[in-house]
Amino acid sequence: MFTGTVHSNCLIFALSVMLQEPLLCVFACFCGPAAIVLILLPVCSAYMHGDTVSMLQRTQYKNYRSEWIDVLGKEAPKFGMDRTVKIHAGDPAQAYDTTEELKLMFSFDHDRHLTSWITVMDGKGNYLNYVEIDFTYSGDYIRSIKWVADYHENTEMNTRPDFVFLRFHWHEFSDTDVASGVDFLLVVGTVVGWLCAILVVCNLDSVRRVTAKTA
Repeated sequence: MFTGTVHSNCLIFALSVMLQEPLLCVFACFCGPAAIVLILLPVCSAYMHGDTVSMLQRTQYKNYRSEWIDVLGKEAPKFGMDRTVKIHAGDPAQAYDTTEELKLMFSFDHDRHLTSWITVMDGKGNYLNYVEIDFTYSGDYIRSIKWVADYHENTEMNTRPDFVFLRFHWHEFSDTDVASGVDFLLVVGTVVGWLCAILVVCNLDSVRRVTAKTA
């Protein structure tokens, strides 16, 4: 039983090394087979350059929050491609009171990356101009997103804009960071290897003592 667990953890550790995931590497050593799901999760969302990244949006107005709705492919981000698109600032069929707040939230990559609520209008005459969304990717999967919003001054707009702009920017994960991660993995691997060896020796010694007492 113990030996099987050690072999399983070593296999998972090797997978995390190949995928260059330092934190998952450490997690794998202690959580066993359950870590395989987390290690292979990024692989399941692999993209090729120019592929459409899944995108959903929802709105919040007064005390109502809409359901998630799909964003059309022509308005969704394309993997690895910087582009600017415009989307409706809320439901085009609904009349909004400009003295109330209206907010948007976005979800990307099958709900793996979400923004917080982004204010479209604050009820005080300030309206959203555009949102810059920065994607960080490594190889063929998305690692993280960050966003920042820009607003029209209340002296520039008299009515709520029908559209807002989304600016998608892509940044590849630095090779320097990857190299540092690999160095970290080597150190952790050495430490974990010694710990596994010590545990195996201790386990064998315990078995021998029990066998000697029962003999």
